Amino acid sequence: VSWEIVNDRWVKNIYANGDITMSDRSNNRMWLYNANPCGQKTWYKAKSYCDNLTYAWYSDWYLPDQNTLIEQHSQRIYFSGVVENCYYWSSTTVSLPGGGIKAMGVKSWYYAYLGTFRTESDSFNPDTYDYFVWPVRSMQ
Repeated sequence: VSWEIVNDRWVKNIYANGDITMSDRSNNRMWLYNANPCGQKTWYKAKSYCDNLTYAWYSDWYLPDQNTLIEQHSQRIYFSGVVENCYYWSSTTVSLPGGGIKAMGVKSWYYAYLGTFRTESDSFNPDTYDYFVWPVRSMQ
């Protein structure tokens, strides 16, 4: 493994097989360097993808929660493949009137940063829609 210090917060990890991750030293999380590793998926497929992912020798990846995704917004400039103006799934869910579980997608990084994703009409989408997936893991 080789390491490249990006700034006071981030370390880029490059593995022999070409896998690249970014370690966040401020909160001990590791993200895939490519913020679009698998295209769009439904929420259930996105969650399953993260839960079953083995990447850079790690198999404890998961779908980030709402707050983790919000926190990641300002850090997106250090990553490759970030899809702007699109939804990214989080693991945060809510039961909405009418029954069923709806998974929370963050609509475009710009809107997420402004917090408009907190309104039901902007952010809680049917779990059968296809949106982007960005796995994360804890380094603790």
